[in-house]
Amino acid sequence: MATMTLPRHFISGTHQHLSWDDMVSDMLRFVTAFPADDFHCIIGTDSQPRLQCRFVTAIVLHRIGHGGRFYYAYYPEEKTPVLSQRMYEEAARSLLVGEILRERFAHTPLQQVPMEIHLDVGLHGASRQVASTLRALVEQSGYIARIKPDAFGASKVADRYTK
Repeated sequence: MATMTLPRHFISGTHQHLSWDDMVSDMLRFVTAFPADDFHCIIGTDSQPRLQCRFVTAIVLHRIGHGGRFYYAYYPEEKTPVLSQRMYEEAARSLLVGEILRERFAHTPLQQVPMEIHLDVGLHGASRQVASTLRALVEQSGYIARIKPDAFGASKVADRYTK
């Protein structure tokens, strides 16, 4: 597996480039603006092999029943790993971002927001061989794990920006 680098910034749904601190501040403003609502923080990573392999991690702050906000970051890699290795790397990138967000959410209202890791794997197709292993890895790390068709953070949001 390639050495994972952290994104320096994220891009919001309105195409603003935000530092980690600015992104977390934006999320905090959103949650505190609607104190009676429930939120979930969803993290998903997808990749697209081409000349370079492009990994995209998306963070979705889902305001249950009312939409939400999203942010994404991308990382090009020189080598294109085989499919199963890419699935593991996608999960590892999501878990790394999740751990950083947990640290940054500490002592704020965001620490009460459940965190989900959305995996771009399912029980059908080529990814089925690693789906249960990755799901168990995410759950053992203390996150809610979602796989296709319920993993929209990876299979829809992140996927959109891998192209």
